[in-house]
Amino acid sequence: MVRILSAHGVADCVVAANLLRQVLIDHKSTQQSAEHWEHLANDYGAQLKAYGEAIRLATGREVREFWLFLPVAGGAVRLDTDASRG
Repeated sequence: MVRILSAHGVADCVVAANLLRQVLIDHKSTQQSAEHWEHLANDYGAQLKAYGEAIRLATGREVREFWLFLPVAGGAVRLDTDASRG
């Protein structure tokens, strides 16, 4: 049986750092303090992984870095690429 899943979303920023490396930055407007950012990274890891896969399918290049940009909270957090891929 083949299951077709449908999802929609918008990657806020994709930077082509060079021909082999793309960086995905997703904006979140949370006010949570830094001690909660690891939890946010875990919560949004699957979403960013899905965006990365869609970008790979569209461009033929993998996303090598995944970031949550948290301007309201005053920071950014890089997602563990191993965790975000698996």
